[in-house]
Amino acid sequence: MDMMNCVCCGSDAVTERPEVTAQGYRRFRCRDCGRQFNERSGGVLNRTSLPSDIIAFVIFCRCATA
Repeated sequence: MDMMNCVCCGSDAVTERPEVTAQGYRRFRCRDCGRQFNERSGGVLNRTSLPSDIIAFVIFCRCATA
């Protein structure tokens, strides 16, 4: 597992939760601040309903035809 830092406080005291999100992303909990987040939190694609690989493919296709 690659090391994940808390997106809220930046701490490296993070544990991985056993459950995953509806789209299959890993979930984490910070032992310092108590916040829960997933591997997509803090990024520009956090609240999108499509998986990241689909979004990347669409952007690639749009750039390739431009």
